Amino acid sequence: MQTNKKSDEKLEELLKAALTLEMEPGEEVNRQILQSWKERNVMTKQKRKSWKVAIAAAACVMLTGVTVGAAVHYLNAVELAEEMGNDMITAAFRGENAMFFDEAKESGDYRVTLLGITTGDRLVESDLSEAAPELESTYAALAIERIDGTPMPNTSDDAYGDLEFFISPLIQGLTPWHYNIAGGICGGYSDTVKNGVLYRIIECDDIMMFADRTIYLCVSDTTFYDTMAYNYDEASGVISPNESYEGMNLLFTLPIDPSRADPEAAAAYLSVMEDKWNPEDGDEADTEASGSEPWEAEAQELCDQITEQIEQGKKEEALAGASKMEEAQLTLKNGRYEYTYEESTEESDGEESSVSGGTYYFYPEDFVNGRGVMASYDFDNEGTLTGFTFIIVEETGDKTAVGEVWKLAM
Repeated sequence: MQTNKKSDEKLEELLKAALTLEMEPGEEVNRQILQSWKERNVMTKQKRKSWKVAIAAAACVMLTGVTVGAAVHYLNAVELAEEMGNDMITAAFRGENAMFFDEAKESGDYRVTLLGITTGDRLVESDLSEAAPELESTYAALAIERIDGTPMPNTSDDAYGDLEFFISPLIQGLTPWHYNIAGGICGGYSDTVKNGVLYRIIECDDIMMFADRTIYLCVSDTTFYDTMAYNYDEASGVISPNESYEGMNLLFTLPIDPSRADPEAAAAYLSVMEDKWNPEDGDEADTEASGSEPWEAEAQELCDQITEQIEQGKKEEALAGASKMEEAQLTLKNGRYEYTYEESTEESDGEESSVSGGTYYFYPEDFVNGRGVMASYDFDNEGTLTGFTFIIVEETGDKTAVGEVWKLAM
């Protein structure tokens, strides 16, 4: 299992924009953050598709109750680390800081079992390295299986790319849409399948420094933290599942000894994050003055003009010369329309190297004249702007809509 490390500069800019908000972030900010996250640090053992962009879960009725004493056929956390071939994580789960569990929760078609958590040497570097270099990483091991016994697809199967599970620590008192494995608590994960069971090990910043608070582990059938899946009480900092949510929104509470807390390290870490997300006025001005590309203002103006024309019902005029990539029938679900679009990129040898696009969410209350539009820039391999992608949703009747994807070259 190896770790790929890339620059976090773009992600930090997006996080700064998202984390200065006093309310829950918008879908577009969430989408951009995840796009940057999936290009960052990912632990992987086998070749696999890139992560999809998604913020909310597919419909699936949550079952209440907890199953304790799960089946004995699971690999334990040590065996799992050995199966994945990572000596550092194996040593961490054999160390004195390891805690082992056999707690399972069920939702819809799936049973999720928490196997263990531990701390150990870092694989993924982050802002924590700067704030508290003496701290390690936290690892968590889980098993996911279908309740009816149907085997989970192997990581080399195409069906594996259709699975969506977001697993992340959450911390009482820290806004969960800011502080999760895709944001403030930097991390990655690795999957493997054994005897029909999907196993995942996640790595993230050392959450043990917050052990004097309640620490959770959320599991949802998404690829991003969905603000609709969980409730956050700003007064108490308590996080809980949203019982009206039509999807998987499991939440484990980790029984971590409060004596493991490190208030000084936690304060230093939060201070570094706040400095990055809330720069001084002079620094922000310098960034704005020097950070924009020469083409950006013109491209944004053109993009805004096209979006406005589409919203006003002038789609044919706005997209003259553009190509329609696909069309889909949509149904209102959880108060929004979900549109999933993927575009594969192939290497010269014909092997699939990445999947762009993702799942986008459109809220009718934000529509103009019954239409919702999302737009993004398209770039070539050298980073040159080549055009735009427009995703359009137009309501057609009671809780129904048509979604379209258009490509417009510059």
